[in-house]
Amino acid sequence: MLDDVGIINACVNSYVPLYKRAAGSKKSPWISKETKKLLKKLDRAWLAYKRNTKLFAYNKVRNKTVTSIRNDKVQYQKKLVKRMKNSQKMFYSYIRSKQKNPKTVSKVCSAAGKISENDRETA
Repeated sequence: MLDDVGIINACVNSYVPLYKRAAGSKKSPWISKETKKLLKKLDRAWLAYKRNTKLFAYNKVRNKTVTSIRNDKVQYQKKLVKRMKNSQKMFYSYIRSKQKNPKTVSKVCSAAGKISENDRETA
């Protein structure tokens, strides 16, 4: 029994590809340097709020940060529109980035050994 587990683990290690996570998170291309500074200031204000309950100061910084992010995003989209007039590829890549991929239900094997063919059978 233990030997079978070792064989299975060896097969998994040699034949199953490993998933490599990208280092860091995706950066939002529309965030400016000023907004990044405001985000750091927001983090510091949050920590101060947690320690001393300075809610007013935190809310003030939060509101400035949210407004700045929204303005940066609008400016970025305006720049994209100007550049997209000449480049269809850029336009369609932006549209694809905004679409959400529908999640599908994978095929399931029943007790009789039959593979489901549609979502209703899988459920």
